[in-house]
Amino acid sequence: MATNFIAMDLGSSNTGIYQAGQSVVLYEPSLVALASDNHSTVKEVGTAAKKLVGRTTDSTVVVAPVFESEITDEKSCAAMVECFLNKITVKKFSARPSVVLSVPCGVEAESLKSYENVLRAANV
Repeated sequence: MATNFIAMDLGSSNTGIYQAGQSVVLYEPSLVALASDNHSTVKEVGTAAKKLVGRTTDSTVVVAPVFESEITDEKSCAAMVECFLNKITVKKFSARPSVVLSVPCGVEAESLKSYENVLRAANV
C-alpha cells in the first residue's frame, strides 16, 4: 500500500522520486521546456522535454534548472517539481505528500535556501 511520504533526488541529469511501498515511482530527465517569450509558461517536463532538445521552434526553449547539483533556476525547477508531483498523484489537486529531499553533502546555506524555495514554490 502506498503512503503519502516520498523521497526526491533532484539530480543534474535525472530526477528520481521514490515512494514507500512502491520504490521508484518517477525517474525522468531534469529538463523543462518553456515558452521563450516570458519563460513562465511550462510546455513540457522530463522525458517529453528531452524529446524537444534540438527540435524546438523559436517560441520554445529547453532548460536544465539543476546543474552540478546546484539549482540554477528556482522558478523553472519549482515548475518541474510541481509537474512531476502532479504526474505521481492520483488527482491534480489531491493532498501533497510529505517530501524528503536529498541535497549534496556539504551544501552551503544559500544553496540549501534554494532547495527550500523550490519546494515551497512547488506547493509541497
